[in-house]
Amino acid sequence: MTISLRSYIYTTMDIVIDSNVIFSGLYSSKGASRLVLQDIRMNLLSPVLTVSLYEEYADVIRRIPLRLGDKDSEIFLNFLCRHGKLQEVFFLWRPFLVDPKDDLVLEAAVASGCQTILTHNKRHFKGVEKFGKEAMTPKEYIERKTK
Repeated sequence: MTISLRSYIYTTMDIVIDSNVIFSGLYSSKGASRLVLQDIRMNLLSPVLTVSLYEEYADVIRRIPLRLGDKDSEIFLNFLCRHGKLQEVFFLWRPFLVDPKDDLVLEAAVASGCQTILTHNKRHFKGVEKFGKEAMTPKEYIERKTK
């Protein structure tokens, strides 16, 4: 059996991303959140998407002034869809976390079997260990990646 060197070197990690990381990555051209978006572009990360989580991203991008017009917002959302993996959710775990919108993130992680949740608000994800999940900041992700 022959293994392609390209597939050996480049592996894509499924990850669930909180909307605050998406916002930060679009808002600032520097920082760990922007590096997360670059890793998605380079196919190092594949964001897990559910319909509810996609709608949350769309709402955040359109509601908060990012200096993106409607066209650029749609381009970015299409980028996420192109690089992401759509996951159906059959069981709702709500309410489990303090913020109902964070429950959308947890549901995507549980349904997909994804182990890692990227967020700037780790304290909002207290208890996800019960599901075998780990919440980490983009900075922690970048530090682990470079070790």
